Amino acid sequence: MCQHQNIVKLIDVYESPNETNIVLEYIEGKDLYSYVQERGTLPESRVKEIIHQLLQGIKYLNQFGIMHRDLKL
Repeated sequence: MCQHQNIVKLIDVYESPNETNIVLEYIEGKDLYSYVQERGTLPESRVKEIIHQLLQGIKYLNQFGIMHRDLKL
């Protein structure tokens, strides 16, 4: 349903009575927290790019009535 360059793709969901397994697109690299930790202080222009990408993804999801409640680095 949702396909956007700034959102990890959901491949499949497997449900059983005891658990739910979610298969997501493989993304090479580390998370945003590690990215910032490795580089230290980022230039303002890079921070703007990152925030813009995050907000584009959130806006796209909101159009489908989907909300993310746990954003963090």
